[in-house]
Amino acid sequence: MVLGENWAEFYRTITKTNVSVIQNAVRIPEKSLFNQDARTIVTFGRIGERKGSYDLLQVAERIQPMFPDVRFVLYGDGETEKVTATIQKLGLKNVTLGGWISKKEQEAILKNTLLHFLPSYHEGLPMAILETMASGIPNLSTNVGDIRDAVIHGENGILTAPGDVHEMTKQLTKLLNEPLLLEKYAVCAREKIIRDFSIENYHTNWSAFYSSSRTW
Repeated sequence: MVLGENWAEFYRTITKTNVSVIQNAVRIPEKSLFNQDARTIVTFGRIGERKGSYDLLQVAERIQPMFPDVRFVLYGDGETEKVTATIQKLGLKNVTLGGWISKKEQEAILKNTLLHFLPSYHEGLPMAILETMASGIPNLSTNVGDIRDAVIHGENGILTAPGDVHEMTKQLTKLLNEPLLLEKYAVCAREKIIRDFSIENYHTNWSAFYSSSRTW
C-alpha cells in the first residue's frame, strides 16, 4: 500500500507484488476559509532548499515592487537562520518567518490567507497542501511527487517545474491580477478534497481494499 500514484509506479518497477494506492485523508472544515480580501501568501512545513524556500524568496523579490501590499509568511522550522540572512541580503520587506504553529493557530492564519505557496523540489503529497485545499485555500506548487494527484493545474491551482522562478512569478502575478480566477480555484480545490481526500472516502477505500485482498 502506498500513498500516491508516483510511488505506485516506482514500486511496480521493482516488485511483482500487487501495489495499491490509498491516499491520506484530512479533516474538512464546515465551510471555506478563503478570504478574497486577504493579501498574505503562506508556506507551511520545513524551511530549506529542498522545499524551495530560496526560490520563494526570489519570487517575493520580484513581486515586491508590483504588489507592495502582499506579504509572504513561512511557517515551520529548518534553515531559519540561513533564510533570515537571505531575506536581509535581498532587502525583502514582504517576507517574514512565522515559526512553528499548532493546528488551532493554523486555522486562524488561514482565515487571512490568499494562497499557499510550496515550491518544493522533492515531495510525496504534503499534508499542508491537502489541509489548505480542504480549507478552500488554492495552491501554487511544483509538479513533483504526488502533488498532481491533488493540485490539478489550471483547474484548482497552479503547478510549475521546480526551480522555475520566472514561471512561478508569472503565474503568481496572474493570480494576484485575477481575483475571480483565484476564487474559482478556491472553490474547486475544496471540492477536490471533499470528493477524493475526505475521511469518509478514506474509510471506504480501506474497506474495499480489505474486501478485494481476500481474492489475491
